Amino acid sequence: MKRSARRAQHGVSSNAVRVGRPNGGAPVSFSNNEWGMLRSVRPNILIIGADEALASTVSALVAELPGPVAYLGPNDAPPVQHEVEMLVLPDVAVLSTDRQHEWMTWMSDLDGRRPQIVATSRVPVYPLVQTQIFLETLYYRLNTILLEMQVGDSPYRRYFEL
Repeated sequence: MKRSARRAQHGVSSNAVRVGRPNGGAPVSFSNNEWGMLRSVRPNILIIGADEALASTVSALVAELPGPVAYLGPNDAPPVQHEVEMLVLPDVAVLSTDRQHEWMTWMSDLDGRRPQIVATSRVPVYPLVQTQIFLETLYYRLNTILLEMQVGDSPYRRYFEL
């Protein structure tokens, strides 16, 4: 599906993007400048929240950002080929220690244009860093932009109120 069709499908204009939140919460908006930065600099993005919020946010990002997208599974190895411009990596909190090291090596070995990584997690990752379950370096490599998609009575709300 072409990007313009995906934008129309998600109600996205070419000037600004609103990511709807489940349960009627206020949508998250990105300005033209923010979208310009996301398109040109292509920073990695870590999105934390409930499944509904993650799905709608990833969907809006994929509809708006350029390039082929590769959707990986939880705890998948990094791709062999570097032909994609965006990787969607779900549930980074469940990456095994070995897989975390593999991702760090892969990210360090990239030459030339690197893909943008949109990583998601249902639970906040920083507490996992503090308890040394998740690699601090990988956390900061994935967390160039952090979007915490808190929803009303999410079971993870307590993590966001710390």
